[in-house]
Amino acid sequence: MRQIWQNLVSNAIKYSSSGGTVTLDARDEGNATVLSVTDKGAGMSSEDVRRVLEPFSQGSNSKGRQGTGLGLAVVNSFAQLHGGQVVIDSAPGKGTKVEVSLPRANPADIQPMEDAAQ
Repeated sequence: MRQIWQNLVSNAIKYSSSGGTVTLDARDEGNATVLSVTDKGAGMSSEDVRRVLEPFSQGSNSKGRQGTGLGLAVVNSFAQLHGGQVVIDSAPGKGTKVEVSLPRANPADIQPMEDAAQ
């Protein structure tokens, strides 16, 4: 979870202008928890949105910005490993909102971890 938040916030800051606003949100929605990070930065085209979910790929707006092209790909992989998904809403010059939806844990799955911790 920490890596998901770190990657989302880091990207939002990187692609926002100085003094820009980055908004973080977490909410319950049905049987899932949704984490979101929104910025009013550079934004991406629909082609870039598809591309940034692939490892070592960056959007066309990455020129001059350092990075490996792993941030959103890692977020997407971690979300999928937890049975969740990533939705990106973005447009050039309008900013980006990335939502990560993760299913709620089943109480039966948590009990063995609590027992092991004791």
